[in-house]
Amino acid sequence: MIDRAYLSIKNLIIFNTLLCELVALMSCWRSINVVYVALYSAILGVSTAMELFGRKHLPRMIINIMSFAILAVAWARLQMDMLVEIFTEAVLLMMAIKMLEEKSARDYCQIAALSVFTVISAAVIAVDGTFLYYCILISICSGFQMLLATWYKNDPNYTLTFKETGQVARRAGVIWMMMLPLCLLLFFSAPRAMTSLGQLQRVPGGAESFTGFSDEVVLGSVKSIQSNNAMAFRAEMPEQGRDVLYWRGIVLDTFDGRAWKSSRSSSARTMFLLDGIGVRQEIFMEPGYHNILFALDIPVHINGPRVVPIGDAVFMNGRHWSTGSFSYTAYSSLSSTMRPISADIGRTRYLRLPADFMPQLREVVDNLTDGLSDDQKPGAIMAWLSPPNFNYSLDDLTISETPLQDFLFSHKKGNCEYFASAMAVMLRMTGIPSRLVAGYHGGVYNDSGAYYMVNQSSAHVWVEAWDDGEKLWRRYDPTPAGGGSINERTAAGYGRLQMYLDLLNHMTSRLFIGYGQESQSRLLDNLRGFMANPSARIFSTFDKIHIGPRVIMLAFISISLASLSFTALKFYRRRRSGDMGANEAAVRGKFLSLMKTLGYEKCANEGLEEFVESIKGDARHGNLLFELASEFVYEFEKFYFRDIPIDISSRAKLDKLLKYMRKYIRNEAVASNAGTAKMEK
Repeated sequence: MIDRAYLSIKNLIIFNTLLCELVALMSCWRSINVVYVALYSAILGVSTAMELFGRKHLPRMIINIMSFAILAVAWARLQMDMLVEIFTEAVLLMMAIKMLEEKSARDYCQIAALSVFTVISAAVIAVDGTFLYYCILISICSGFQMLLATWYKNDPNYTLTFKETGQVARRAGVIWMMMLPLCLLLFFSAPRAMTSLGQLQRVPGGAESFTGFSDEVVLGSVKSIQSNNAMAFRAEMPEQGRDVLYWRGIVLDTFDGRAWKSSRSSSARTMFLLDGIGVRQEIFMEPGYHNILFALDIPVHINGPRVVPIGDAVFMNGRHWSTGSFSYTAYSSLSSTMRPISADIGRTRYLRLPADFMPQLREVVDNLTDGLSDDQKPGAIMAWLSPPNFNYSLDDLTISETPLQDFLFSHKKGNCEYFASAMAVMLRMTGIPSRLVAGYHGGVYNDSGAYYMVNQSSAHVWVEAWDDGEKLWRRYDPTPAGGGSINERTAAGYGRLQMYLDLLNHMTSRLFIGYGQESQSRLLDNLRGFMANPSARIFSTFDKIHIGPRVIMLAFISISLASLSFTALKFYRRRRSGDMGANEAAVRGKFLSLMKTLGYEKCANEGLEEFVESIKGDARHGNLLFELASEFVYEFEKFYFRDIPIDISSRAKLDKLLKYMRKYIRNEAVASNAGTAKMEK
C-alpha cells in the first residue's frame, strides 16, 4: 500500500467532540451547582463508553424527551438573579445527552456550537485569567470540528494519515487566525457596556463563607477566609511600606457577645479632613461573592458601577452581591487616623455592650487602667493582650456561646478577630468609643507588573478607637506580630517564575475585566500618539518595562516575526508553484503537467474525458495509468461542472491520486534507466 491510513475520521471527530465538551465543563464548573457537574460528568462517561464499545445509541425520540425535561426543570427553577447559571446548567446537560444518540455531521456541529455558548456563558458568570485559555481552546476545537464534520458528511468511514490529520489541524488554526483580528477589532472598538450580566447575580445570606466579608463577623469565622490561599484581589499602585497596607472593608460597631455587626446608621455624607498622602489604586477583584469594596487605609472616593458609600469610609457594590470578577478605581489617604469634620460621632453606639457582660473582664480592665489617661489606656490594653499572655493561632479556635470569655480566661490563643474584639470591648468598658474594621492586611508586591497581590489568607480585623482629645479615629492592631497576615511566608512562596505567571494572569484579567470606556479612550489616545511618532512611543514604552518582562517580550516579538516571515515565504513559494489549496485551475494544471511528463498532451479543444480516453490501451504504460487518470477526472468533474469549490475530503483524494501518478512516473524512470544500463552492457 502506497500511503497507509492510521486514523478513522469517525474516531477523530468523536475525540474532538469530547474535547469540546470537557473544555466547556472546565470553563464553568466552579460557577454552577455541583449536582449538575456530577450529572454531566456521568452522562459524558456513559456516552464515551457507548462509543468505545459500540453499544446501541438511544433513539432520537428519547433524546428529545430528555431535552424537553431539562428545559422544563430549568423553567421551574428560573429566577432572574440566577438566570445565567440556570441557562448554563441546562445547556451543559443538553449537550451531554446529545452524545447518547446516533449522531450525524450536523449533530457534531451542534455540540461544538453548544460548547462555544457554554464558554461564553461562563465568561458572563465569572471572567478570570483562565477565560482566555478556554476561549482559545474552544475556538480551535470548534473550527477543527467544522472541518471534520464536512469530511465526515461525505464519507463517515474515511481514514486519514497522520500527515493529513496535521493538515486539517493546520487549516483549523488558519481559520482561527483569520478570525482573530476581527474578534480583537470588535472587542477593542465596540462601545463598552457600563454593566455586565455577571454583576446582576445575587447570592443568599452567608456568602462570606465563600470569600471576603459580609456585614457580620462571628468570632472564629475569619479563619475560614484566612485558611484559603486563593487570590482575593490585585491592586495596581506604587509600592508602599507594609505598615500602611491596611485594606479597609467594612466597619462593625454592634457586638452581641458572639458576633460583630454593622448597624449602617452613619450618614453616607460624612466628611473627613485628609491629612495623609493620596494614592490611587486600580483594584481587580477575583471571582467570588462580593458586596464590599476594599481600598487602602482611608478611602476617599471610589469610581465604579453602582458604588454606594454607606459612611465611615466604607463603600459597597450597589447593595447587592456580585459573583464575578470586576474592577474599580479607589482614591485613598494613607493615614492611621481618620478625622471627621463633625466631632458628633454618636458615642452611645460605640460604647454599647450586652447587659452585665463579662464582669470578670471589667474587673481586669479597672485594675489595668486605674490611674491612666485615655491616651495611655489603649497602649496598656495592647500590652496585656501581647505574648506570652496571649498567642496568635488559627488552630483549635474556641467557638462556643461565650467565645470571648473562653479566649481571655481559658484558651488564651486565637486569631485576629479575638484580639480585636477583646481590645474593642475593653476600650468600651473604660469609656472609650471603639469599633472593629474588617478587611485585609499586607500583600505581596509584584514589581514586574507594579501591583499588589492580596490573598484571602491576608484577611484581617483591627480596631479603631476614638481619640477625644484630637477628635479623630485612631487605628490599633492588637494582633501579635506574625498574625493576621502571613505575607512573609506567602512572599517566600512566590519565585520569579510565579511572579511572571501571575503577571500574565493579571494582564489577561485586566484585558477582559478592566477594559471599559476609559481604557478604550486611553487606547485611542495612545494610538494617535504612536501614529504621530512611532519610534519615540516604542522606546519610551520599552524603557518602562522591567528586565524580566522585557526579555520575554523580545523573545515573543522575535518568534512572531520569524513565524510571520516563514509563513509569508512559504505562501510566496506555493503561489509561484501554482499550489493554492482547493483551486480547480491549479489542481487541473498539476494533472495535465504530470500527463505531459509521460508524453500525453491535451489538445486545446479536447475535454478531459476525451483526453483520458485517448490513452486507453496504450501499450507504453498499460492500464494502471489509465485507471488513475480516469478516477482523477471523475472526481474532479463532480465539482468542476457544478461550479462549486472542491471540499476538503475530495481535495485530499485528488492529491492522493496525483501522488500515485508521481510515484508511477518515478518507477517508470527507474525502470527505463535500468533497461538502458542493461542494453549498454
